[in-house]
Parts: sequence; C-alpha cells; structure tokens
Amino acid sequence: MVRKPIPVRLEGRGRFIGGLLLGVGLFWLLWLLFFHPAAVPVISHWSMSDVASPPLPAAVLQSTPLAAAGIALRTPNNSPSISQLQALQLATQAEPDATGGAKKIDTYYVLLAYTATAHNQNSASFSNLPVWLIWFQQVSQPPTNVALSTQPPQDLYLFINAQTGQVELTVWA
Repeated sequence: MVRKPIPVRLEGRGRFIGGLLLGVGLFWLLWLLFFHPAAVPVISHWSMSDVASPPLPAAVLQSTPLAAAGIALRTPNNSPSISQLQALQLATQAEPDATGGAKKIDTYYVLLAYTATAHNQNSASFSNLPVWLIWFQQVSQPPTNVALSTQPPQDLYLFINAQTGQVELTVWA
C-alpha cells in the first residue's frame, strides 16, 4: 500500500515570508539609493587609493578668487608624501560642514605660492609649497537670519600640506 503525502500548509506561509523578505530588500535598496548623502565622498580602499591627481585645469590656475587672495598655483614635478585619499580624509575631518554641503569636490596636487598681506598677518607666507588643493564647489551656507532664508552657495579652497597633512590655508570665495 502506497501512502499519499499529506499536503503541508507551508506554501502559503512560504509565500508570505518570501514576499516580506523581498519587500524589506526593496525598501533597503531604495533607502540606499535615495536617502544616501550624495555630497559626502565615499572613501574606500578600492576607489582611488593612490590615483594620481588629474591635470590642473586652466580655470583653477587662473582662478579669480585665488588670484584676488594673492595665491599662485603651479604644477609640481614630484609625487606627494600623502595620497589623494588621505588628503580627502583630512579635508573631511577639517571641514565636515563643507564636505556635507558641497555639490562637487575636486582634488589637485599643486605648488602653492602665497605671500601674507598687511591685512592678513595671521597667515604664513609660502613659496612653492607642495599641497593638496581640495576644492569644495557650491557649498550651501546655513541661514544666519530668519529674514534671510537662503544664502548663495560659496566655494571653499582648502590647502593641505602634502608632506605633513596639516591644513595650511583656507579660502572662502
């Protein structure tokens, strides 16, 4: 005599559990895609560990705000002591608000020439100092007054010493 298998009610429960897991997975995926802060640079060991700095565009070399501040930039011939990834991490620590509020962040390895003026004697003068220029573009500013609900975004130029990792100069424009 052959025994007939008894149908088990796990089919209905299995569908429910599978649908629930699928829904949770889709919710998690949508959460990552739409609610992840896109302005924060994703820094991982796989992304750009020791990638060379892109060539310095002419727009940065002849930048009006930098020229007005007395800053001259040149292209270096040697390689930096700290990597581009380390410079980005240091910039994120030094300016967390700018990192979170910037529309775009560019990084360049340059030689910095800057002479402190009579108006700004708190800064040191530099001549051909190898630095990482971290350029935070269109940084949104928090409102300072109730009447002024929005302020125009500004650019932040952060110069990090490519040998020591110290922030040497900060320019808002």
